[in-house]
Amino acid sequence: MKYTSSKRLICIAIAIIWSLSSLIGMAQIIFGVANTTETPGGVNNSSITLSTPTHPSCHLTLQPLYAIVSSYLSFFLPATIMVLLYTKLYLYARMHVRSIRAQLKQATSLLIMQLASERIRQVTHAALCDGTTDSNSNRSFNNGDENFNIEFQDIPITNKRSTASRSVSDQKARLTLGVIMGTFLICWLPFFIVNIWRSLNPTFFPQHVFQIVTWLGYANSTANPVIYGIFNRDFRTAFTKIAVKLFYCCDDEAAKRRSFCNNYQL
Repeated sequence: MKYTSSKRLICIAIAIIWSLSSLIGMAQIIFGVANTTETPGGVNNSSITLSTPTHPSCHLTLQPLYAIVSSYLSFFLPATIMVLLYTKLYLYARMHVRSIRAQLKQATSLLIMQLASERIRQVTHAALCDGTTDSNSNRSFNNGDENFNIEFQDIPITNKRSTASRSVSDQKARLTLGVIMGTFLICWLPFFIVNIWRSLNPTFFPQHVFQIVTWLGYANSTANPVIYGIFNRDFRTAFTKIAVKLFYCCDDEAAKRRSFCNNYQL
């Protein structure tokens, strides 16, 4: 029941996000078509200019208010929320790792004290038993001391390995988080800055600059699979399985076509 409810909420959230994105993308066209005026070159309004030369074209001119509001809703607000959430997650993860290290250190100290108390009890009991000689007592003490040293050496090694593994995992998670957020901001921040500035001053940036920052934003979608493939083992394994499966499917199809051509001498 909980799984069904969670799945339903996820579907609703996805539908809302897509609806808002579509509304933001088409708002200027939907609400700007009403005010149209005839010009010598064609039809003109505050948003769209339809020129009718030899080759008709449609040119969309962004209005400052729409550019600012749409950029804020589609990038600056979500980016701010993401940065705050990821920062909170980063701080929580670091605090959690520090807590784990402190607990491991405390557990190690308590376990060492318990082992020491147990060895002292065993040696004392052996020394007080009837019929024990000094040599037997010394031998028992030495054996107990050797066993204690062995266990004492094993425990810190295990704890150190566990702590080191957790530290590596924590550092890798923080690095992945930083790379993902940094790539997202680097790819999309220039586009939205240029987009707002062009609405205020259309001649400030050349057209090729706008094209460059636009494709830089598109490059973020290309970078994400690469980032997850490098830092996420599960994603890398799944991608490898899909690639191998596609390769063998294509190879099987090619083999079937060759066999068909050879059989019918095509």
